[in-house]
Amino acid sequence: MASPSAPPAQYISPYPSNTGDVIRPSEYENYGSIPSSPVNPTHSYSRSAVPPPRNPHIPYDFVDRPINQPDMPLPPPVPYTPDRLRVRRQRRGCCATYCTWSCFVFLMVLVVLKLSVTFAPKCTYRSTYTSEKVSLKGVEDLSIDISGIPSFGSWITFKTTDQPYFQTTVLSPSDDANVKWTVKDGTAQLNIKVDDIVFTSCVAVQVTVSLPKNLQSLKINAIDTTVNFPDGPAYVKDIDVRVKNTRLVSKGNLSADRWYMRTTNARIEGTFSADTVDLGTSNGEINVIVQNATYVTLASSNGRISGSIDSRDTASLTTKNGAISLGMITAKYISLVTSNAKIEAAKVDVEHQLDASSSNGRINLSVWKAGKDTVITSKTSNAQNSVSLSNLYDAHFSIFTTNSEAKVIAHEGDVKYDVNSKTEKEGDKITQGGSVGKVDVSLETKNAACELSFR
Repeated sequence: MASPSAPPAQYISPYPSNTGDVIRPSEYENYGSIPSSPVNPTHSYSRSAVPPPRNPHIPYDFVDRPINQPDMPLPPPVPYTPDRLRVRRQRRGCCATYCTWSCFVFLMVLVVLKLSVTFAPKCTYRSTYTSEKVSLKGVEDLSIDISGIPSFGSWITFKTTDQPYFQTTVLSPSDDANVKWTVKDGTAQLNIKVDDIVFTSCVAVQVTVSLPKNLQSLKINAIDTTVNFPDGPAYVKDIDVRVKNTRLVSKGNLSADRWYMRTTNARIEGTFSADTVDLGTSNGEINVIVQNATYVTLASSNGRISGSIDSRDTASLTTKNGAISLGMITAKYISLVTSNAKIEAAKVDVEHQLDASSSNGRINLSVWKAGKDTVITSKTSNAQNSVSLSNLYDAHFSIFTTNSEAKVIAHEGDVKYDVNSKTEKEGDKITQGGSVGKVDVSLETKNAACELSFR
């Protein structure tokens, strides 16, 4: 049997150089042309993960030889010119731009906060003005106005005694207290002016007021001033409080014909008893108990409204991005409006009309008592809408949803449908043996269940 032929002394490849070059056999000592040769030296060289293309003209034991060719020089580096930098910036993606600007804004905020703390005044309070007790006998109208922005520790406190008066204290490093007060013809006015620059203000205002028994009007206008209402019982015909960045608390011992309160960036809480209750805040919660009222208006933004409402006529509750959560609400006309949050009421007593509206928030209302011909409307989206009524009521209902199921839960045989599909129900619920009244119910939502139940 003939042995395999030795490789040629020289081979000129017709293929490109990257396919490998043939190495002369004379360059190797003790060379074996096939793997079975007695001497077939091993060569230590790194192999690429991807094998080079094979040349069919080279014997198979030559294919795995290392490539015998000089290293190619690298191209020269591209100079870093302004034009190249501009092109790189133009090609930068949206994410890189957003991250860059976000980091810049964050660093600027940190710098501003650091400078504010560094250059803020170091207040060394001392009493620079203290009025005597100014008598309020015979005063029917009291007005307190604090203009500017007092520093931390400012307050107005009301109390009740047999000797009505007010007393003012100003704490400041300087002696330039600007306090004016007048008592004339049944009217008392207290005006205090402080600096209105936040980071340079270093004045604390503290006012104590003992309320007259026959006070008809109380007006307060202030910023960053805590208002404390009396512990003892008192009556004021009209209360008008307008403050900012101040929490308002009523302990329930101050009754009035009208409660009007406005604040910002703070909450309102407590017990309010008045014919008209109008409370509003922004970026704050309202948690109140309203008693013996006729007209109730509660308004907030970015804050929750909770508590219980007892109104003889109207109750209107409105907020944004905050839930409305009530234990009990009673009124002839009830309006509950929010967005991006839930509405729930454990016990509803409505005589004429109930409107509940939300978006992206669940609605859950339990109507315990309703007047004859009461209209109940509840609407939301992307969340469940559920209303329950006593089984003693007849009802005409219209229920609609999308991408989910509409349900009516009642005793068998009490419901007659005009429209009966998975997403829409319309018809009448008739109580066997007689009812205490008839209501009209309309429920609507999207992408969630819609349910009317008679317990």
